[in-house]
Amino acid sequence: MFKSLEDAVVTVIGDHYGLYGRLLDPETRFADLRSDEVDYLEVVMTLEELLGCTLLPLPLNRPQTVGAIIEYCRSAVQRRRQSKEE
Repeated sequence: MFKSLEDAVVTVIGDHYGLYGRLLDPETRFADLRSDEVDYLEVVMTLEELLGCTLLPLPLNRPQTVGAIIEYCRSAVQRRRQSKEE
């Protein structure tokens, strides 16, 4: 399906905003995509479903770039794996 978590996140974001993944890089800011709160939450909810982990509620200083949301998702997936191992 996806080559990596990064590929999955970039694909979800690109699909949501009607962009090709190659136009997104880790420094791309959601503000540059003209993302409003609803768009952002829809992306996060799609990522939760795809990755099978909890991303909401978001921290007060929510991830602002594609790279930051990738790292946020990576941390959530690791937490999920650790909780399953316990």
